[in-house]
Amino acid sequence: MRGNLNYTGVVGSGTFEPLPAGQYLVEIARKEDKTSTNGDPQVRLRLKVMSGEYAGRLIFDQVTLIPGGKPGAGFAKNFLRCIEEPCDGDFEFDSDRWVGKKLIVTVKIDEQYNSNKVESREPEGLPF
Repeated sequence: MRGNLNYTGVVGSGTFEPLPAGQYLVEIARKEDKTSTNGDPQVRLRLKVMSGEYAGRLIFDQVTLIPGGKPGAGFAKNFLRCIEEPCDGDFEFDSDRWVGKKLIVTVKIDEQYNSNKVESREPEGLPF
């Protein structure tokens, strides 16, 4: 890769302030399909805050679709339930349908990386 750059007027490395810990109504703005280190389907999510003082800000999350019967499968099932996608019995998933879905997430601050970490997810229809 080759190219030209000009950083005139750029000061320092910039600053980033994570969102305060709390609940946020978000929309799945983008997704990227990956594979986890264990070979399971994994979807990286870009969640956009939809209301309040932080509307427009982004939260990054990921969901690993661990097969039923393995530890952690309940987290994936809960996520699918929250975005009103199939999650019982045998079913096919399509992460392309996830974009635009809304849900409520509870975030906390990951002190080690000074970033947000999604702690829990709930359906959009809950009282907010």
